[in-house]
Amino acid sequence: MVHTEVRAQVVALMNQQRANHGLPPLASSSVLFEQAQQWSNHMASVGRMYHSGHAPENVAMGYPTALAVVEAWMASPGHRANILDPSSTAVGVGFLSGYWTAQFQ
Repeated sequence: MVHTEVRAQVVALMNQQRANHGLPPLASSSVLFEQAQQWSNHMASVGRMYHSGHAPENVAMGYPTALAVVEAWMASPGHRANILDPSSTAVGVGFLSGYWTAQFQ
């Protein structure tokens, strides 16, 4: 599957979670997609997962599908809070070689 399709699936799944909690959907942001993709590229190049310092941000490593990573984020209190933050209006997602990033605004 093309990475853009996987990234769009993550956004759709996060928006489904938000809808389940009575929150409006997050808009896709090309700027945030670029930032998130750069961070996923970086983590893959160094072979290590860690936060970039751009808050709010979700990172993950090793999840095989968009559904798996969103389920993992929803099971993590901090990551869940980022997805369900009512003040967030936009998101961008990065993915490369099992390294995931979601950057919120």
